[in-house]
Amino acid sequence: MKKLLLLAAVALSLSACKKDEDKTPSISRTDLLVDKDWILKDQIETFGSTTTSVYSKVDACAQDNFLRFTKPNLVVRNEGTLKCNTTDPQVKNGTWAFSGDDAKLTIDSEAYNVTELTDGSMKLSATLVKVGTTSAGTFTLVYAKK
Repeated sequence: MKKLLLLAAVALSLSACKKDEDKTPSISRTDLLVDKDWILKDQIETFGSTTTSVYSKVDACAQDNFLRFTKPNLVVRNEGTLKCNTTDPQVKNGTWAFSGDDAKLTIDSEAYNVTELTDGSMKLSATLVKVGTTSAGTFTLVYAKK
């Protein structure tokens, strides 16, 4: 009988530990997005089965620009240390919003699909149409936490 009680006590304590592990709070997409500086690390275009990085075509003065999302729904675009046009303001304010169970992110009037959002990286994609054609593809903006 004592062995049965001991086994029951051990089983109960193990199940209690498992329940504590399951109570790990999940981080919301808003919490993953806000209060970080996000810098563009890659820009990818996909047409059919062809995927190409076009980040090398981004002007050097724009490669140090970054975004900062804050609550409630303010996005700050910062020109970084290199400005493409010296008369442009250092920062521009805009708005952002999640929709579709946080699967879509609208920055000002531009809507993106959120294909990845972690504490250190973010991927946003949208439809792209080649200039002079009706050929549609996608472009993906790859950001990293600065």
